[in-house]
Amino acid sequence: MAQASALLKESQGISDLSTVIIPYSTTLVSFDSNVIERIPGNYFVDLPSLHKIIFNNNQIRIIDNYSFIHLGGLQELLFSFNNLEIISANMLKGLYSLQRLLLNGNEIKIIVDYSFMDLGSL
Repeated sequence: MAQASALLKESQGISDLSTVIIPYSTTLVSFDSNVIERIPGNYFVDLPSLHKIIFNNNQIRIIDNYSFIHLGGLQELLFSFNNLEIISANMLKGLYSLQRLLLNGNEIKIIVDYSFMDLGSL
């Protein structure tokens, strides 16, 4: 059985997620306090053990549709204190096991119908 591991990329000035490779057995990823503005689709792929992602204190404005579609086992997703204004219908698609979602500290103005439809575990 693979050993649990955390990838901590905090306060490193990261702006582009494509520069960071997440190992297969990672259970927790923290990008806290960076300068990330966008979460691209298909970045989180082939990470069956990933249970928690932290994106607090960034500058995230855009989360591509289906960015988390391959993370059906994710339990916690933290996006506090970013620049999110819109929660789109497919932004959180596939997060069937999510138990904790933090969006406080954003300037959310629009929540599209059915945005939280897959989040039955919340």
